[in-house]
This record gives sequence, structure tokens and C-alpha cells, in this order.
Amino acid sequence: MIRKALLALCVMVPLYTPTTAVAEGNWLLGLCESNRPEHLGMCFGYIDGFSRGFELGGLVLGDRARNNDRSYPRYCIPEGVTGQQLRDIVVRHLRQHPEERHIFFGQIIWDALWRAYPCGSRR
Repeated sequence: MIRKALLALCVMVPLYTPTTAVAEGNWLLGLCESNRPEHLGMCFGYIDGFSRGFELGGLVLGDRARNNDRSYPRYCIPEGVTGQQLRDIVVRHLRQHPEERHIFFGQIIWDALWRAYPCGSRR
């Protein structure tokens, strides 16, 4: 089942990922701060998709990820955290770190969630 999900993810991600010219933090911040419903939907979709993809990567890596192997640092989102909270965390990170906005937005999403929800924290 996991292999089928990974295969589907590998096939679908290239179809929906923006071009490299816009796949960076400034672009994501613009989507997430927009008043247009379609932009907000894309913002939530990218954040949710990347956060779940990184979690799936942790499952695939198995013990390395579960044992907090420092070569694979990861985050642990507590149950009950909403999509709005994840969006707020990412937007706050983008506002507080303008020097990083040129970076690929997947890395920014990971970094924001890792800082907010490191594994082993009691949040």
C-alpha cells in the first residue's frame, strides 16, 4: 500500500509543482496572504501536501526516522493541529526570515514545521 502511495506521489507531484521560477518562498507567501480563494486553496494544498509527504518519508525510512537519527531530522505534528495552524506557522516563518524567501518553498515548509514541532517536544 505504501509503495502504491509513493508511486502515485511521484507521478502526481511533477504535474502540480510550479515552475522553478516561482517555486520559492516569496511565491508561497503571496499565495498564503492573498484574498483570492483559489490562492488560499493552493497555499493550504502545498503546505498540507508537503507536510504529509515529509511524514510519509519518515515512515518509509523506518527506524532511522523513529530513532531521531540526526542525519534525518524530522518534525512531529501533534494530533489536532489544523491546516490553518500549519499555514500560520509557515507564514510566520516566511515573515520572520525574509533572507530565506528565495529558497524552494518545500524546504521552507519543512524548516518552519521542524522549528515549531521538533520530535520529543511536549507541545
